[in-house]
Amino acid sequence: MPGSATLPGYGLQTGGVTFRQTFMQPDREERNLFFGLVVRGIYVPPSALIPDLFAPRSSVPILASLPGPRFVNEASPRFAGMFTPIVGVRFGEDYEAIFNANMTVGFDRPGSAFEPSLRVVKQVTDKWKIGFEHFANLGPIGHIVPWKQQSQLLYAVANTKFKGLELSLGAGYGLTEASRGPALKVSIGHDF
Repeated sequence: MPGSATLPGYGLQTGGVTFRQTFMQPDREERNLFFGLVVRGIYVPPSALIPDLFAPRSSVPILASLPGPRFVNEASPRFAGMFTPIVGVRFGEDYEAIFNANMTVGFDRPGSAFEPSLRVVKQVTDKWKIGFEHFANLGPIGHIVPWKQQSQLLYAVANTKFKGLELSLGAGYGLTEASRGPALKVSIGHDF
C-alpha cells in the first residue's frame, strides 16, 4: 500500500466476514464436562486473508504440472463453511480446557481443512481469562500432510466480555515451516 510501512512478508489483513451460530448445553456453566457445536458461514472478499484450505495440487493450474506434495495450501474460495464440534472440561472453578475440531470446506472452489485447536485458560477476574491456545491445520479433511506443510501456532491469550462483545487477544508464534512465524490475533464476536 502506498504510504504504509510494513515488514517484508507481514501486513494487516482481514479474514472477511463470518456468520456463526453456537449451540451449547444450556447448563454448561454448572458442568465440569460440556459439549457444543459451532456452525459458520464464511465470506472472503477479494484481497482479504483467505482461509488456509488445502486443495489437490492437480486442481491448481499453475502448480498442476510441477513436482511437489499431493495437497497444497492454495485453495482460494470466496464462500466456505465450517463445522466445529466442541468438548470442554473444567478443573475446579478457575481452569478450563476446550478442544475444537474445525472442519472447513470451500463452497465455490475446491478446498478443505482439518484444524483442531486446544485452549487452556485460567479465570483471573470475573471478566478476564488468560491462558494458551494451540491451533493446527493438519491438511485437507481425510488426509494429514507432512509436518513441514502443517500449520502449528501457539498463542498466549486473554479473553473477556465487554458491552455484549466477546474479545480475544493473542500473541503467538508458528512452530512449523508452514506457519507464519510471529502472529497476533484479535477476535471480536457478538451474539445476535
